[in-house]
Amino acid sequence: MGRIITGIGRSAYQVWQANILTAVSDMFPEISTWEVICTGGMCGGLGNITVAKTV
Repeated sequence: MGRIITGIGRSAYQVWQANILTAVSDMFPEISTWEVICTGGMCGGLGNITVAKTV
């Protein structure tokens, strides 16, 4: 049962991630799409580092 729930959660995350990447390319011009995506990834990485250092 746990494997099924984990599989559903992982597939839902993949759908969400694909929609987020597509939304960025729809909202911003082609030149700045990767800048926006990389900035979001950098902020996520810095947030992970901050949480890891404080926990």
